[in-house]
Amino acid sequence: MRNGSKPLLDLKTEDGLWVHGMRFAELRTAKAWGLVPSQWDALDELDRLEMMAETVAEDRMAAYEVAMAKEAAAKAQREITTNG
Repeated sequence: MRNGSKPLLDLKTEDGLWVHGMRFAELRTAKAWGLVPSQWDALDELDRLEMMAETVAEDRMAAYEVAMAKEAAAKAQREITTNG
């Protein structure tokens, strides 16, 4: 760690749309499936694509559920505020 630097875990990031490269997506998928990079690279391209599609679908479903939970919490808070 450099002088005056903060540990990585102490850095705060803003919520938002994050963009990353294809290799990052591949390695994230490999990790989700319990594979190391060399095992991932040895797979057939169709297998890798199917695994990535499944991982993306799971991520989107989870994001939708989080958004719905936030919306429900905000609605409940508004009702509490309105009804006292």
